[in-house]
Amino acid sequence: MESVRSFLYVWFCFALAIVVYAFVDLQLNPSLHVEGTLTLEPDFARIGDLAHWGGRLLRANGHMLVVGNAVIFGGMFAFLTSSLVRLFSRPRRRARAAAELVESEPARASIY
Repeated sequence: MESVRSFLYVWFCFALAIVVYAFVDLQLNPSLHVEGTLTLEPDFARIGDLAHWGGRLLRANGHMLVVGNAVIFGGMFAFLTSSLVRLFSRPRRRARAAAELVESEPARASIY
């Protein structure tokens, strides 16, 4: 990702994917519709149910929380993706620049 536009595009794609995931999660898990109320008390016995956070928030009319989480997590994922792309593309870019430098230098005659 070389530009701000591409970074924002990746951010938007991740945020959209998170929102779509929440709606799909609610539709594919009918057990979320008959579940009790949403509480903020930790229940470590149900730690595996954290994957259904989007569907639970939508069922509890937390649409703005889903969008807020999507923006925040989408930004973090976009930043992580941007960092990984830079990390893995840097060695190739250096090698290509070095090859161009060697090819572009004219031959110099030595006087010694």
